[in-house]
Amino acid sequence: MQVDVGDFLRFKSCVLYTDLDSEKPLINVEVVAHVTRPEIRSSEVSNIFYFTFTVPHEAKTIQDGFRIRNVLPATEEEARNILERRDAKTFQSVESASK
Repeated sequence: MQVDVGDFLRFKSCVLYTDLDSEKPLINVEVVAHVTRPEIRSSEVSNIFYFTFTVPHEAKTIQDGFRIRNVLPATEEEARNILERRDAKTFQSVESASK
């Protein structure tokens, strides 16, 4: 979706889950971009982005009062979305490796 001059672009982000058991802890984030057109009073989702961040293993411990929390899906629907995303990511990896 195109964003025109005068439109508002709003981002909503959410940490979907963290994987603290791997060698390098992973933080998986979903960002939803909404475009609002004030002249016609409408708003719709333009894109959904997924980011995976890795941090040093030491970040799991409390340092300067900050630590990475274990985040899990709160609902069955959230869990299903995460599984679908992981399956799609695995499929893309397998598909690109076979080329």
